[in-house]
Amino acid sequence: MKNALRFTIVLGLITIASGLGVSAVYTLTKHRIEAKKEKAFASALNSVFPQADTFNTLDGGGAWEGEGVGAAIREDETVGYLAVGERQGYSSTIRVLVGAETDFTVKAVRILEQAETPGLGERTKEVKTDRTIWQAAGEALGVGEAGGSDETLPWFQKQFAGLTLEKLVVVKDASSKGVQAITGATVSSQAVTDAVRAALTEIKSAVSGGSGAAAAGDYTVDAATSATPWVPEGEGGEGVDASEGAGGDGNDVEAAAAGREGV
Repeated sequence: MKNALRFTIVLGLITIASGLGVSAVYTLTKHRIEAKKEKAFASALNSVFPQADTFNTLDGGGAWEGEGVGAAIREDETVGYLAVGERQGYSSTIRVLVGAETDFTVKAVRILEQAETPGLGERTKEVKTDRTIWQAAGEALGVGEAGGSDETLPWFQKQFAGLTLEKLVVVKDASSKGVQAITGATVSSQAVTDAVRAALTEIKSAVSGGSGAAAAGDYTVDAATSATPWVPEGEGGEGVDASEGAGGDGNDVEAAAAGREGV
C-alpha cells in the first residue's frame, strides 16, 4: 500500500513537472513563432505584389493584416487585391494568400500554412530543379562547374497565375486547362484549389458586389476548356474523376497500400 502511494505521488510530481516544462517552452517560443509568421506573411505579400507601396484594407481604414479583403496600393492607385483562403487538406488545414488583378484573375498564390504528408501533399511547395545531386554537391564544395538550374517558385502554385474563377478546377494532366493535380495527392491539390477559389470569390464579391457564383465547392467548367473537375467528397468520393463516377478509376492509388494520402 505504501509503495502504491509512493508511486502515485512520484507519478503526479512527474506529470506536474512535465506540464510546467511544456508551458514554459510554449511561453518562451510563442513570440518567436508569431514574429516568424508575421515575417513570412510580409514576405509573401511583397512577392505577390512587388510593385506595391502599401497594403491597406479595402475601405482604406489601415494596414491589411490578412482579414477580409485587402488592396495593393502603388502611388495612391489600387493595382490589385488580396485575400486569404483556407480549406482542410488531407492531414492539415491549408491557408493560402491569393493576389488578384483588378480584372479578378489570379495574379499569384502563396501557401502560408500546411502540414501535409511529406513527399505527397507537401509537394504543393516543391520547387522544380534540373540540377543533379553531383552538381549541387560540387557547387557546395566549390569543385567543378555549376550546372543545371533551379526555379524560384513552386511549380504547383505557379499554375494559378492568370486563371479566372471558372478555370480553377483540378485536372489530371498538363494537357487540360486548369490546375494539374499532384500525383498521389489529389486531396491536397483540391484543397489548395478550393482555398484559392474561396479567396478569389471573396475578393470579387467585396470589390464588385458580385454574387460570387463560382464559389468553392461549385465545380462549373468553362465549355471551351477540356478540363474535367474532380467530384468533391460526398458526391462520388474523394478525388474521383467526374467522368468516371463513383467506383471509377480516377482515384490516386499510389499510396493506398500504406493508407497514405491519395486514397
